[in-house]
Amino acid sequence: MRDFPPRFYLSRHSVLFVCAFLALAAAAVELAACHRALPGRPSGFEPALDGLAFLPDETEIVLSLDFDRLRGQPIWKTLSPALAKHASPALEEIASGTGLEAARQIHRIWIGLPAERQADGRFVLFAETDSVDTARATAWLQERGRGELAVSIPNSRQILVARGAWTHAIAGRMTRTAADNVELRRLCQRSAGANSLWFAAVVPLRVRRTLMETARLSDVATLVRTSGSLSDAAGLHAEWVGEFGNTVDPPLVAHRLRFLQNQAKRHPDMLVAGLSPYLEALHVEVRNASVRVAVDLPDAQISDVLERIEALARTPRTKYSPAP
Repeated sequence: MRDFPPRFYLSRHSVLFVCAFLALAAAAVELAACHRALPGRPSGFEPALDGLAFLPDETEIVLSLDFDRLRGQPIWKTLSPALAKHASPALEEIASGTGLEAARQIHRIWIGLPAERQADGRFVLFAETDSVDTARATAWLQERGRGELAVSIPNSRQILVARGAWTHAIAGRMTRTAADNVELRRLCQRSAGANSLWFAAVVPLRVRRTLMETARLSDVATLVRTSGSLSDAAGLHAEWVGEFGNTVDPPLVAHRLRFLQNQAKRHPDMLVAGLSPYLEALHVEVRNASVRVAVDLPDAQISDVLERIEALARTPRTKYSPAP
């Protein structure tokens, strides 16, 4: 399982999932801004899925962060100081380059990616913000992209950024979008719910074939869809779900995940950082042809967990070879 995330680049799903997702979102903020009514929206389309209409049909991974929803939850009081502390230089640079106060004026972002890293680093980012100076923001983003980014600001409340082969999303040459991919759209709908952060991914056949050729990952090769979310209405609830093509592999994968969880709890670095008890909050269960991993933390523990993870990140790693 440890070899799988680098191949199908999604974060490892544990207590660290929350921090990894927040870090990704903070980095994505450097390329964000927007607000508008969307054309060609499928019937019954939800606001949380608006961004799909701006992502190419080839999108296989969707990441989304709803800042408005996050700022309205109690957890924001805990996360805001941490983000300000670690992302302050980036936020100041955004404000200087675009005139936007990113932590306050960005509303929502969506990022579309292929399932595997490509040589051209292709991606599309669509975001919603308060009104922005179009010329100023475009010039700054293009300068930051060093000629590798295509930037479009259709109106003062939205920005679209693309790289690599997916720059056709900027040029308006898409005949189909991620919103037309029924499987991906339904998965996004389930993941989004009332969550501030979520991701959804369809595992393409080419990735599954690669995994089939690796003996250690043969059970993961039947993974067809995966998704994750963070809910912060009461404390923090983070969840990852893997959907498989049969009912044989999920118990095997769940067993492997529990084994890794137990190894992590005994790791010297986790023990010193005081994070091992928190790993007890991680629950792994099998539901028919799927595996669900979830963690729940009350508000009172969130700040403590973030401080301990921050301390762990500053500490040199300890080489550890657990007993078989």
